[in-house]
Amino acid sequence: MALEVELETYRRILPDLLADPANVGQYVIIRGEAVGGVYPTVETAAEAACDRYGLEPFMLKKVVEKEEPLFFSRNLTRH
Repeated sequence: MALEVELETYRRILPDLLADPANVGQYVIIRGEAVGGVYPTVETAAEAACDRYGLEPFMLKKVVEKEEPLFFSRNLTRH
């Protein structure tokens, strides 16, 4: 599975991230076992991650206690 190390890293560090209320609702960058920073929006996190890692894989995750699943229809259209 792609990004399995990053997902495990996120699960491991999540309690520490949630311990600081300033992190809740923000976005964390993870590459391998390293945290690349916490940012207020997904856009700022993505820009910082792309600047730092270029085409190398990384993960962005919203810091939340319980993730809500996203649902998509099969009838998505491309613009």
